[in-house]
Amino acid sequence: MAAILTVIAAAPVSEVSLMIVRLISVGMAVGALAVLVGTRARHPGWLAVSVVAILIKLGR
Repeated sequence: MAAILTVIAAAPVSEVSLMIVRLISVGMAVGALAVLVGTRARHPGWLAVSVVAILIKLGR
């Protein structure tokens, strides 16, 4: 995933790259929600994954 984001960051903005970034961001947000619900917010991993999802969204 990091390699995909690096390539997208270096390339010009296109509809395909925006869609890929959106999908990765949504996937990370869903993963954060799964960790939040699955651990009943006892594991801080949900916060870290949420921050990653936000940074991906803001980066593009």
